[in-house]
Amino acid sequence: MRANRLREIWKKGEAVVNGWLSIPSAFSAEVMSHQGFDSLTIDMQHGVVDYQVAVTMLQGIAAKDVVPLARVPEGSHVLIKRVLDAGAQAELDTLSPLRQLRRHDTEHNTAFVTTLRTWLRAHGNYRQAAGALHIHANTLRYRMQRLTELTSLDLADPDVRLVLELQLHLEGV
Repeated sequence: MRANRLREIWKKGEAVVNGWLSIPSAFSAEVMSHQGFDSLTIDMQHGVVDYQVAVTMLQGIAAKDVVPLARVPEGSHVLIKRVLDAGAQAELDTLSPLRQLRRHDTEHNTAFVTTLRTWLRAHGNYRQAAGALHIHANTLRYRMQRLTELTSLDLADPDVRLVLELQLHLEGV
C-alpha cells in the first residue's frame, strides 16, 4: 500500500487540493488523475456511482500518485470496507475530526463533541465553558487537550474554529 500523502501535507500546514468524481467512468477518473490534484474523491453518496464502477474508477486513479478517497452513503459500513479493500485510502467522512470525536464518544462513553461545542460557544473561555458543562476548569482543559491529541485539531487557528462551528451548526449539534 502506498503512503497517504494527505497526512504529510496536513502536517506541514499546507492545503490539499481535492478533485471530485461524480461521473461514473473509469476514463474520466483517469483523466482527472493527470490534472495535478493531491487527492480524488469518488462520490458514491450523491449520484449514480455504484461499487462496480467505483472499482474501475479506483483502477484508473491508481496509475498516478493521487490519493484515492471515496464518499459512501452514511451507515454503509460494509460498503466502506469493500471500497477500502478495492484501493481507496480513506472514506471521506472518516477523515472528519468531528466524525472521529463522535466515534470516540460512542465507543468510550466520552463527551468530546459536547465539550468542543460548549468551548467554542464560550469563545474559548474555559471558566465559562466548564460552568456550562458543570465540570471543573481543569477537567475541561484535560478534555480539550485529549480531543486535540485524538484529532490533531489546531484550536488556536481561527479558521479551524470557524469550520468546526459551521459543521456543528449544520449538523444541529
